[in-house]
Amino acid sequence: MVKSSTGGAKKLTVLIIDNDEFLVRTYQTKLQREGFEVRVVLDSVEVTSLINREPPALVLLSLELKGMSSLEILKSIKNNDNWKTVPMIVISNILESETLTEAENLGVVDKIVLTSDKVQDVIIKVKKYAKSL
Repeated sequence: MVKSSTGGAKKLTVLIIDNDEFLVRTYQTKLQREGFEVRVVLDSVEVTSLINREPPALVLLSLELKGMSSLEILKSIKNNDNWKTVPMIVISNILESETLTEAENLGVVDKIVLTSDKVQDVIIKVKKYAKSL
């Protein structure tokens, strides 16, 4: 948490973009227990309207979204002046892929591999990269 301009503690916000409701709720619950505010987008269509809002401290983005391409979302975020410095962690079912490589080339700071990373690993990565804007 960081101090707000009014002197109180302000929670850092994590935005989760994923259509796996069970996974999202698991991450949301754990992150909230760690003191983060969590915003959730289950539908890639909602992302477009979010980019006009205040940026979060960190984005967790699934590479396996339905609808809009995850890479297109990543590019949109990185091309937005208010969001381009927001750290992004991608979520994937596989350790290596063309999409994952392209996401890394676009500037993601880390990845979560669902087959090997535990929920506590996700919390550690979020704490490492989340920043106050």
